[in-house]
Amino acid sequence: FRSFFPAKPDDLGTRSSICIGTKQRTIGDALVLSTLPRKLKKLHPSLKILTYPRAFNPVVFWNNPYVDGMAYLPPALYGDDNNEGPSGHLIELKETCFGVRSPNGSSDGSGDGPPKPEIYLTPGEIRWARDFISRISSVSRSKLPLLVIHPFGQTQSRTLTPELWTQFVQESRERFRVFQLGV
Repeated sequence: FRSFFPAKPDDLGTRSSICIGTKQRTIGDALVLSTLPRKLKKLHPSLKILTYPRAFNPVVFWNNPYVDGMAYLPPALYGDDNNEGPSGHLIELKETCFGVRSPNGSSDGSGDGPPKPEIYLTPGEIRWARDFISRISSVSRSKLPLLVIHPFGQTQSRTLTPELWTQFVQESRERFRVFQLGV
């Protein structure tokens, strides 16, 4: 019996495809997987990388040039349970598990810097974002940097209380224009 959520993809050098995605329904879970397609293609150029059509997977992996398509009935789904390493950001633990980052923290040599999700926007989405930022800049007449943040999540057991979050926003107004997503 083979698990639909295997612990580790040990055979990446010999397999023809892999399905990456999250079984959860939150955007953050899909975002921490978003570096994997590019880094896997760099190490295994012939590997067909698919994503699973659940939750935010289609949104996060849409327009990603390293994703080859969607798998509606894959034999296995890799992502949520694939973490390896003693410590680090969740993106780093997933990259270590998939063999695109060594346990000591060195990445695939691309000089990426700190871990950060990857999203590939369409030209229309880029235009929309630029127009939106232009509109809010003209309304607020502020040259402060824009800080867009979703303040709560499930990964950490302790998140900011609403009172502390309010205090953070109030204290940050001198340095940022704060936009809160969700909640």
